[in-house]
Amino acid sequence: MDIKKSDFFTIPNLMGYFRILLIPVYIFIYSRADSSVDYLIAALVIGISGLTDFFDGKIARRFDMITDLGKVLDPVADKLTLGAIVISLTFRYPFMREALIIYILKEMYMGIAGLLLTRYGWTTPGATRYGKVCTAALYIMTFILLLRPDINPGIANALMLISILVMIIAWISYIGLYTRLFLVLKKEKTVSEGMIQEVYTHYKLAEKKRRSIMLFLLIIFIAYLIIGALSVNMKQPEISTDYLESLSAKDFYGDHTGIDRARIIERNEEALDERLRMIAMAKERIILSTFEFRQDNSGLDVLSALLNAAQRGVKVEVLVDGLSSWINMEGNPYFYSLSSHPNASIILYNKLNLFTPWKSMGRMHDKYLIIDDTAYLLGGRNTFNYFLGDYGGHINYDRDVLVYNTVEKGSNSSLYQLEAYFDHISGLPDCSIFHGSASTANRISVKKAKSKLENRYQQLKSERPELFDPEYDYTLVTDPTNKITLLSNPTTIYPKEPKVLYALTELMKNAKDNVKIHTPYFIPNDLMYQLFQEIADSSEVTIMFNSVANNGNPFAASDYHHNRQKIIDTGMNILEYEGGVSYHGKSIAIDDDIAIIGSFNLDMRSAYLSTELMLVINSEDTNTQLVQNMHDYEADALEVNRDGSYSLQENQEVKELTTRKYIRVKLFHYLFGWARDLF
Repeated sequence: MDIKKSDFFTIPNLMGYFRILLIPVYIFIYSRADSSVDYLIAALVIGISGLTDFFDGKIARRFDMITDLGKVLDPVADKLTLGAIVISLTFRYPFMREALIIYILKEMYMGIAGLLLTRYGWTTPGATRYGKVCTAALYIMTFILLLRPDINPGIANALMLISILVMIIAWISYIGLYTRLFLVLKKEKTVSEGMIQEVYTHYKLAEKKRRSIMLFLLIIFIAYLIIGALSVNMKQPEISTDYLESLSAKDFYGDHTGIDRARIIERNEEALDERLRMIAMAKERIILSTFEFRQDNSGLDVLSALLNAAQRGVKVEVLVDGLSSWINMEGNPYFYSLSSHPNASIILYNKLNLFTPWKSMGRMHDKYLIIDDTAYLLGGRNTFNYFLGDYGGHINYDRDVLVYNTVEKGSNSSLYQLEAYFDHISGLPDCSIFHGSASTANRISVKKAKSKLENRYQQLKSERPELFDPEYDYTLVTDPTNKITLLSNPTTIYPKEPKVLYALTELMKNAKDNVKIHTPYFIPNDLMYQLFQEIADSSEVTIMFNSVANNGNPFAASDYHHNRQKIIDTGMNILEYEGGVSYHGKSIAIDDDIAIIGSFNLDMRSAYLSTELMLVINSEDTNTQLVQNMHDYEADALEVNRDGSYSLQENQEVKELTTRKYIRVKLFHYLFGWARDLF
């Protein structure tokens, strides 16, 4: 390498020095960033570095300023800049540490191999196609994370995972190239230009073969995932004779006032308030089970309250489904700040594992909150803005029921049924602890998240002091019940006996006068068609679910659009909800004394694949409250006639499908209709 003194001060090389000097500036800004503006400034610094990189090459070629120093300086500045970005992102995204390790190992390998080749007089090969794709993918990923600091953790994880895979593929391609070069060096004593070209030609041919092999392996792996998932989960178990014989509708009724009191929580704002109040009141133990827990406003409110409870000595246990946890929680420092606290644990049900796809369909769909021996909340709400609070944006309507135990420990309150259920499911071998190491709390990103949660909780207390009243009396806001019984599906991750389905249909068959059902959607198999036809033959049955146009679930909308007449032919009175907001409530009112609320959708997934809970409440007061709430929604529903037409009331009109939604409905039917029992 021939470096002249004048080479140090060429414009392209000065621009290279400038890029290196920008690295500590960027790290300083990013490490102290606390707002979207701060992250934008950090991204701007990297943008300036990128523009400088673009123009220094242009200038060097245009004005003949290409130097040996520049040939080294430019890639060094590239790698240092990219490395600095990856390192800085580990402050905010713990999952980025894996990407950093692979990046360092890859660059070390290339640096050492390139140095050895140079010593033997061989020109260091340029970037391979995979290497260029790798660099581009890393820059795209890092810029997205820089510009969108509020990005969904699941999307951030997916971007980082893609980058890791691309780096591994690029690394493998370089290993193939360098191995071929070293093999030639071992045989030949001298190196010629023709020999170099011959090696590169052979390498490119081998690279094409590798691409074909990798594509083939990818197709095999996708087929493995699909076949593995379907091989176990397409079979729907029959109900056991023992369970059928044990079912008796009279067991759900009580002769006198019991020890549990109840109240339905209807509005999303009230649902968040009640959760915050309960968590603040807890003294010994908090149990929260949720299918999905997100880092949005209401999710952070609940998370800050749970962290505060753990800090004041309350045992906090959170159970989350293992699929949604990867999407929303993995790599998220807010959840790490809770999971790493010694008084708290986050438990995952059936953590996602691509190498065991036969386990993938068994999901935990239960939603409840228990505090001490005092009270619990159970229903269909997940823990994020769609269902909790009033933070604007997209919402879903749903329903919970608050149950208050009026007696001290040792009673036969339904609270202990639910607590025993949690202890059982959380202790299953398929449950695992989510980042419970105490050392996790020492990460920079986790410390910052913990501080933000603490500040958020103090702000909640100052803005809503009524939610933190230690003298709050649940007796004044609840109604008496005769009996409350918990219904649950089996907890195995494999297909389940449809116990909740059969218990619900047994109760409905026992109705004296009428049954009113609300569900987001109705996706029945032949057995369910038969059961609901039998119920309609014995009682006046009205069922309400979202219309095709109003349904937020594209699978359900497509299925109803295709099977609408078969559902009408069951003989039930059909109401299609068109309130403009997707309805997510799962409730049944039987006569004037049974109210049933929980997480069970009237579909095959809830019947056979997911864990599900429904609370059967024998109470005229609770039934009255539920029926009134149902009526409020039914005012925005269209009544369906037996021929499929509508009986429109005054000021009602049918909401027509948009062209876009019609295409989506048809597309989902043709692509996924064969797997309707899995959605």
